[in-house]
Amino acid sequence: MPTLKLYVALSEHGRTKIGVSKNPQKRMLSLDRRPTLVHVEEVPPELNAYDVERLAHGLVWPFRHSSFEREWFKITPQQAIDAVKRALDMAKSDDCVIGWVVRLETSPTIKAALLNNADEDEIEVEALVSNILRDYLTARSTA
Repeated sequence: MPTLKLYVALSEHGRTKIGVSKNPQKRMLSLDRRPTLVHVEEVPPELNAYDVERLAHGLVWPFRHSSFEREWFKITPQQAIDAVKRALDMAKSDDCVIGWVVRLETSPTIKAALLNNADEDEIEVEALVSNILRDYLTARSTA
């Protein structure tokens, strides 16, 4: 079975994409923007590539291009590469906070319970997740 890979791509309009694919080069051909592939990271088989992708997205969520384009960001390719590498490091750690944040980001029920308001704007929830990740990483790097 082919290994899933995380990739970073750059559109001609300067937007950066973080995604998952078995074949990132082929994936570029299927995208409307015909982006340029700038970086690929293999995800170890013991990790869930889609969870790692969600972690990377959470790290750069405030820079999302629009609410309709969830994988395109207003960041440099290097910032996206850093987010992918950081997400891989986080996923490889045995820290239970990582799993909690992934579940928070992907579960509407947990999001609503956390905010005590099922009608809360999703963008605010995603910003909250991003802030949790940023604060956690800052605390971890200074410890």
